[in-house]
Amino acid sequence: VGFSHSNILRTIIHHACLRFPSLLLFNEKKSIAKRFASVKHSKTRHEGKIRHKVFVIFGGETSERQVSLMSGTNVWLNLQSFND
Repeated sequence: VGFSHSNILRTIIHHACLRFPSLLLFNEKKSIAKRFASVKHSKTRHEGKIRHKVFVIFGGETSERQVSLMSGTNVWLNLQSFND
C-alpha cells in the first residue's frame, strides 16, 4: 500500500522514540523529526470516530511464504468484518 521496508522501519522507530523521548539526544531530535515529516498516517472521521488505516504485511520470498500468505489473508479478512 505504498510503504517500503525502510518506511515501515522508520515508522516503528519513530513511534518508539515518541514513547521514550528521553532516549534521544537533543540534536538527534531535530534530525529525526525532519526525516519522519514525510511519513503520513491516514486518519478519517467516520460517525464521530477517528479511523486509522492498518497495513497488513504478508508474503515474502522464503519457505514460510505460504504460511505468511494464509495468516495475512486471515488477518485482513477479520479486519474487513469490523464495521468501524
